[in-house]
Amino acid sequence: MTRFPSLAAVLAAVALSLAVVSGAALTLTDLGVANSTTGFESTVATSAAGNATLDTSDGVTVVVLGDAEHDRDVERAVVEALRANLVEADVAADLRSAYDGPVLVVVPTEWALGWTPVSGEATAAWRVVYVQSGDLTQFGESTAGAGDFTTERLVERLSSGDVDTVALDGRTNFVVTGEFALTDATSGLLSLPYYDRHVVEAAAGATVDALLGV
Repeated sequence: MTRFPSLAAVLAAVALSLAVVSGAALTLTDLGVANSTTGFESTVATSAAGNATLDTSDGVTVVVLGDAEHDRDVERAVVEALRANLVEADVAADLRSAYDGPVLVVVPTEWALGWTPVSGEATAAWRVVYVQSGDLTQFGESTAGAGDFTTERLVERLSSGDVDTVALDGRTNFVVTGEFALTDATSGLLSLPYYDRHVVEAAAGATVDALLGV
């Protein structure tokens, strides 16, 4: 005699299949209906010579240090946030001592996300250096003007926040440095890509708002 599975067993199997599919969707698809509480702390300093002020009319080159996936996401989000504020922006192909125009370097120092389909928590911290002349040489030298620039020293100093002393001259006459921290708590129905994007865009928005507000 052929035995057929009971209706309850069939429904249980269907429910399990839907749960698996839904779980996969929430890790792959950018979707969410959620409420977020996002907090920021920041310290921003401006060094200017003479009457120099912020001037992004020639566009801004964006560099985000780091090789993690979220570093590239932050890079794209900062460019998009600048463009949304009518500032032309592009990503640098590499890190070097000088660029043709203004450069904004972002250095993520902490990036931690916790996620479930109904909640997310995040903490993040990052540093920024904006040099209007595009010349980062002094930050990659042992002392300004020493002539011993290396990209390794530049990364080390920017990552440690060792940029308090800024040498200004006729060319490098406007520099902005800053440190940022973010905390976030989100609840609702949210996928992992949705929450990742939420945190990335919050960090990028805070960075651009601080720069354009100096």
